[in-house]
Amino acid sequence: MPFPPPPYPPLDPAPDAAADAHGVTALLLTEDDRFLLQLRDDIPGIALPGHWACFGGHAEAGESAEQALRRELMEELAFQPATLRLVHQSLYTLPRPARRIVRNDWFLVPLPLRALSTLRQQEGADMALFTLEQARILPKISPFDLSTMMLLAHWRRLYP
Repeated sequence: MPFPPPPYPPLDPAPDAAADAHGVTALLLTEDDRFLLQLRDDIPGIALPGHWACFGGHAEAGESAEQALRRELMEELAFQPATLRLVHQSLYTLPRPARRIVRNDWFLVPLPLRALSTLRQQEGADMALFTLEQARILPKISPFDLSTMMLLAHWRRLYP
């Protein structure tokens, strides 16, 4: 697998006090280097309607980022990953509908190909596997997730 796990530095698992929301995201990566993405419902009121994005959600009060992502993966895919590895953290501002500061934690989550048949999608319009090259040309994809996927794929070259 040309992707990780490189030796990532330890990251702060505590929520950022400046953030209005704490998001958690799974970079579900198969052993043949494809990412499992969700096609978000195309309905008003949700973030990035009709876009491809990684699976995930928000941490609830008292939940750690890892606990929140494990809960979200159970709710969205009926999937219990063997391991999660925190690989990236970001703080960004969403301008609409109201200005919100979001702290997001992205976890690398190995997804064995043999587990694909056991997944049960509970949220979203569809799901599919994409190589990084295929994901890069999707007309509608979460820019936050895509940038993190690209960072993950190029980590060793960028930071030897």
